[in-house]
Amino acid sequence: MATAVAVTTAVGDSGSSSSSECPLPNWIMLDRHVFSRLDLNSCKDDETTSPLCHTSQGDPFRVSFCFAAPPAASRFYVYV
Repeated sequence: MATAVAVTTAVGDSGSSSSSECPLPNWIMLDRHVFSRLDLNSCKDDETTSPLCHTSQGDPFRVSFCFAAPPAASRFYVYV
């Protein structure tokens, strides 16, 4: 089962939308499961991957999306 969500892009300091840099559909179907990977470096070249982040306990992680045009489900990944 997937969930439909609206996709918005962040507005940068200049006030312009980043949609020209990364074209996205107006909406996606998001898989209800989060997929995890155990290799932090396996995703660092992916455009949708966050910079290296840390939990409140100091553990490193990254997140990324694998977008798919509806009706296919897009996926959310967590790299730990």
